[in-house]
Amino acid sequence: MLTSPPADATSSARRSGCWSCSSGRERSPTCSRSSSTSATSAGRLSTLNINLEGPEPAPSVGGPAWAAKDVYRQAIRSLRQTGRAFAEIGIWLAVYAVVWVPIVLIVIWLVRRALPRPESEAVAGK
Repeated sequence: MLTSPPADATSSARRSGCWSCSSGRERSPTCSRSSSTSATSAGRLSTLNINLEGPEPAPSVGGPAWAAKDVYRQAIRSLRQTGRAFAEIGIWLAVYAVVWVPIVLIVIWLVRRALPRPESEAVAGK
C-alpha cells in the first residue's frame, strides 16, 4: 500500500499524479501507470517503474471459428503437461524403488523356483 509523501512534496506529487489520483484519493493497487516520479523530502526525484503482466489471453470468443495460433498454444500446453506427468511418474518410481524392486526380485525368484525345470536341464544338473 502506498503511504503519503512528506508534506513539502505533496503539491508536486499531486501535479505529477504519483501519490494520488486527480480526485485526491490514494491510488488503488490496480492503477495502471507504468512509471511515476515523486519528490522526496531531500528534494531529489525518484522514479518507480511498474510492469504489469496478466495471464495469457484466452482464445477469442467472437473471432474466427478456427485459429491456428490458439491450436498451437493448446498443443504446447498439452505437451508440457504430458512431460510433467511422465517426470512425476519417474520420480515416484525412483523414490519407491527401495520397496518395489526387492518385491519384484523375490516374486521372480519364487516363480522360477516353483516352475518345473525342462528335462534337458534336469538331466544335466545331476
